[in-house]
Amino acid sequence: MPSRGLGRGLQALMAHPLGRSQPDLEQGEKIHWISPELLVCHPFQPRQRIDPQELEELAASIEKQGILQPLVARSVEGRYEIIAGQRRWQAARRLGLKEVPVILREATDRELLEFALVENLQRSDLNPIEEARAYRLLLEKFGATQEEIADRVGKSRASVANTLRLLALPAELQKLLEEGKLTTGHAKALLSLEDEELQKELAAQILAQGWTVRQAEARVAHLREPLGGKPRVKRPSSKDRSPTHWERKLQESLGRRVEISPLSEGGWIKLYYYSDSDLEELLRLLGVSTEEDVP
Repeated sequence: MPSRGLGRGLQALMAHPLGRSQPDLEQGEKIHWISPELLVCHPFQPRQRIDPQELEELAASIEKQGILQPLVARSVEGRYEIIAGQRRWQAARRLGLKEVPVILREATDRELLEFALVENLQRSDLNPIEEARAYRLLLEKFGATQEEIADRVGKSRASVANTLRLLALPAELQKLLEEGKLTTGHAKALLSLEDEELQKELAAQILAQGWTVRQAEARVAHLREPLGGKPRVKRPSSKDRSPTHWERKLQESLGRRVEISPLSEGGWIKLYYYSDSDLEELLRLLGVSTEEDVP
């Protein structure tokens, strides 16, 4: 199965460097003046939370200086889905503006998500859960691989894999990450515990006592010690390590959710994949050839 590369039309969408006051117009393009009521957010917008104070400040700036950078949108069935400029659009609606400047461009759903993801990451606008959900959408809906995503957003595959792992947390803890009450470092410490109730209890302690990431990690290490036991002085052998230890090691190595269930004799390992192309990547990581045998 051939790999589908990310962003085939992304270069056209990102024809202007982020942060410039005026996007470059492609040949044949022009700026359209469109009612904000005809504009809508696209369904793949990764950013779900906008700081109200930030929006107030942007509205005040637009009221004084106008919209300095046109929005970018695509035309879909008589309406316009915003590709770039969601905050400018919301600020314009708040001010009651009748028209806003818009550049219209063509884009597939996949290109739309990629552009929004890259734009928001470059501006540090996404919280860790929003970022993880965008990665998962690229994996599951559009068949991207973790390596392709990493290349597009300028991060390592391990970084993408670790971000995806955040979605294994209970919904309540994901919400705390979204709200900025827990950091990614705290979340990684919590993921070292396999019991969800224990994760929730520790998260409550972190919030109540204002623990740093190091303090949370130390508490996790204590909780993972055998009941009534003392910290080991020597490095444990492979026989001493729990299945959870190896789950974590495999998750870090393969960049995906892993489950190990020991039985009285032996046991089994479950590896998760998110699309056909992701299965291909997993097989490659395991050293399995995906080329068909030629007789």
